Amino acid sequence: MLDARLSDRREARAEPRVRAATDGSSRAPSPTLRPITRADVMTVADVAALLDLKPYTVKEYARRGILPGRKLGRGWRFLRPELEDAIRQLPRPSG
Repeated sequence: MLDARLSDRREARAEPRVRAATDGSSRAPSPTLRPITRADVMTVADVAALLDLKPYTVKEYARRGILPGRKLGRGWRFLRPELEDAIRQLPRPSG
């Protein structure tokens, strides 16, 4: 009897995972995306050098969501393709 109840609980917990993986709203990898390489991952120093900004400014822009970055532990990491897309979408100066 106890084994049957435990089995039911395990199945109930497993169902949402299966459902989330098979419903259309899950974020399945697109076939057009390529795998991330080490060259795609940039540090604050890399981005600062690329954009000619101070490292503090890069971190502040990432915190504000102006630059797409992810906090990993105590440091920030940026993906070059996301960064390039974000820069392309910034408004151009009018003058």
